[in-house]
Amino acid sequence: MQQQWGEQGGLIAEGRDIGTNVFPHAELKIFLTATASERARRRLQDLQAQGINNIDLKQLEQDIQRRDEQDSNRAISPLKKADDAIELITDNLSIDEVIDKIAQLYRQLGASY
Repeated sequence: MQQQWGEQGGLIAEGRDIGTNVFPHAELKIFLTATASERARRRLQDLQAQGINNIDLKQLEQDIQRRDEQDSNRAISPLKKADDAIELITDNLSIDEVIDKIAQLYRQLGASY
């Protein structure tokens, strides 16, 4: 169903296999990433905002690394950057800065929005 929607164009999608399996012919592919330590820090902040304070940052980081390892080595739809994707490392960027960078990449395609 996602692929049918994508054929119509104008779709923005996010996921670990979107650029490699779901939409391999997308006009713009961005591989968002951050270090495991940055992702753990962000997750810790999210959990603390929910009132969960008994979290070990090192354990979070290890869990993220383990999940990445499993996802990268699974037989079906492994986590990997598509050959034609632009990698955007988001460490030290705010959400607004990430959005601005994505919009800039989109504008560089000559697309209008």
